[in-house]
Amino acid sequence: MSDFIVVAKQKSQEHNVQHLCDFIIADINESVKIEKGYDVVILGAVGDVLGNQEETLLKLSATIKEEGHILIDDGYAKSTSEGPYLSKEK
Repeated sequence: MSDFIVVAKQKSQEHNVQHLCDFIIADINESVKIEKGYDVVILGAVGDVLGNQEETLLKLSATIKEEGHILIDDGYAKSTSEGPYLSKEK
């Protein structure tokens, strides 16, 4: 999403790491098929955009180096949580 890219670029400049970052807008389902060799892959999503948990990890693991890392930030709260956040079931 272009608005997220704008903020990410600003943050990379604030932390002086812009030379280490690439920001692109693309369909994640297509990108996981062709992107390879990353040190870190961050999936910030709401829901099963790449399939279930196992499918997601398999697809993302194909994009990182052997010693790479995957960070998943999912937007749903636990189903037992209370408060302003919706659970996946809701």
